[in-house]
Amino acid sequence: MNRKDKVDNYSAGYVDSDIKTDDHDKIMMWLDANIDSMVKKKGENYSVIRKIWEYPITMRGGRIGGYIDMLVEIGVSVKETESEVDHRIKMAEMDKRRGYDVEVHELSKEPMTLIKQDSVIAFEVKSRISNVGECIRQIRQYQCLCPGNVSKFVVVCPSDNFKEIIESQGIGFMACRGLF
Repeated sequence: MNRKDKVDNYSAGYVDSDIKTDDHDKIMMWLDANIDSMVKKKGENYSVIRKIWEYPITMRGGRIGGYIDMLVEIGVSVKETESEVDHRIKMAEMDKRRGYDVEVHELSKEPMTLIKQDSVIAFEVKSRISNVGECIRQIRQYQCLCPGNVSKFVVVCPSDNFKEIIESQGIGFMACRGLF
């Protein structure tokens, strides 16, 4: 039995048979390979912090309610503010007094570049969408179950037949043409 057959998707009124196909994997690999360059288009100081394939989302009681195909954390590079520099130095000096090892840059008055989380995007990959209602229903279930820090859901599909409908529901859409 496939691991995705064990989740409670049946009770939600849909079964995501797409995950069992090679086309689904091809889109996942395409997304994984291209997400960094897509994020850089937001600005040079944006970057991918991490990509998590098949992120499980749980229901009350700990049962798995589904899997987000790819969860992407996006960060933005920022320089420390003066108060952040002061706080960092103060904490490093305290650590040093306690006998902990402190690196030279921790005591530097030069602002460091930090990567701060900007957003978290959940991608749902579809090799085809035969029923847009089921696709939206799946996203709605995931929106209810997933961590509160997810800022956007995006459907990734080679065909943009349902792009307008999906986007009108506040769900992002990304076409990945030319893969098949």
